[in-house]
Amino acid sequence: MKMQDYICKVIDSFPRKMLKWDTDIRDPVARRFASRWEDAGGYEAFAAAINNLVEEKVLSPVKKSGLNGLSPPLALRYRKLPLQEGDYSAAKEEILSFYCSRMDLSSFLNSPQDYDRHRDILMAIDHFLIEAENNPPAVWDTVNERSFALTGHEKFLSSHKGNQLLKRIKITLQDLCCVPAPEPFFFWATALPLLPEERAHCLVVENKDTFHSLKYLLGAGKLKTNPEIHLLIYGEGKKILNSWSFIYECLPGAAGYQFFYFGDLGPGGARYLR
Repeated sequence: MKMQDYICKVIDSFPRKMLKWDTDIRDPVARRFASRWEDAGGYEAFAAAINNLVEEKVLSPVKKSGLNGLSPPLALRYRKLPLQEGDYSAAKEEILSFYCSRMDLSSFLNSPQDYDRHRDILMAIDHFLIEAENNPPAVWDTVNERSFALTGHEKFLSSHKGNQLLKRIKITLQDLCCVPAPEPFFFWATALPLLPEERAHCLVVENKDTFHSLKYLLGAGKLKTNPEIHLLIYGEGKKILNSWSFIYECLPGAAGYQFFYFGDLGPGGARYLR
């Protein structure tokens, strides 16, 4: 990313209209470049980008604030200027010419003022989609793993903002070759054989002690149930509700599943069953 692009991101995210040249603009930009600050041109490139933004009417120097005494000089303070419709021509041109994947970016063409804050993520998704189309991954990542790789934040894709962005560009988690990771739970698969056409019988037990007792009795052949149990699950109260899809990974060869529950059933559970 170019120096000016970083500066624009800092300016856009700054909550006030008045910015100090150093603490509000230079310092955040320098932190993003880190050790690459001098390789990117250092202060001279920074000053040139600031002056370019002044010419593009993104910033306006506050002349009464004075100069910073460096060469080339910059004003001590700058004011953010409101963008006009014509200021989005570069964004529209980039949207139309840069992206090559099947993302639908029509909404950003209609609302280009939203583009810049999504730009990095859109570019990362575009790059991934092209790579995946040419070389599909043999193993899919979880949603959080893919989210971290694309955005640097493992919870973004599963968040409300992430869901809204994917809907906006008409891309699914399947397009991104990732799957949700259901919360795992404690379970015990009995030695009971399961025929390909047979349904698996699963017993969800709320209490931990009861789970261990049933596990011992079933394993020792001292307890017979009708129907016989293929999978014994420790439900941990309501926690099992967040882990339901994980059940289908425990006995993937079953033709279907039938569930039984052993435990207290409070008002919350009754509402869930309804």
